[in-house]
Amino acid sequence: GVRAALAAHREGFQQCNAHDDATKKLTLTFTIGLDGRASRITAVGANDELAACATSVVRKISFPKPKGGTIDEQLPMTFEARPDPVRVPPPTDLPQAPDQDAVKRGLLAAEKALDHCMVVNHVEDKQILAITIDPSGLVTSARAQGPLADSAYSTCVLSSLHSVQFPASKTGLKLTVPVTPP
Repeated sequence: GVRAALAAHREGFQQCNAHDDATKKLTLTFTIGLDGRASRITAVGANDELAACATSVVRKISFPKPKGGTIDEQLPMTFEARPDPVRVPPPTDLPQAPDQDAVKRGLLAAEKALDHCMVVNHVEDKQILAITIDPSGLVTSARAQGPLADSAYSTCVLSSLHSVQFPASKTGLKLTVPVTPP
């Protein structure tokens, strides 16, 4: 009868105590109307959240329709502890590659330093920089393509970009960026 109807919703009741590592008890009091629906539901002995959850589960249950008048029920209930599973490492929701806008902002932040590299090394032509950003968002390599690949200018470029933190991502990014003398 009534207990069987409640038992059928046991999982719903247990969900009320999800994420909790303590067992909770409460007493449910309610009236089963002639239509088999519970009314005047109260839950005593639990925090508001658990009480509200338990009463909402009772509200959804269709009980056997009482014969000859409403029935008042009083039921002690135990909610087992439901601690969260062990925390896994941080989410893997990182983007595949860093956000292009964030990369542009990072490069803009280094622009003055990159201009300075050109000036002090007397670089007077447009250069194409090959830059590698690793998944942690740090620049692991940056150099000019072509004749200046192994020059003091490339060393200067790398040290300018080392100070920029790009967004973390799953794969990092390799990009080429044109730079022109200031």
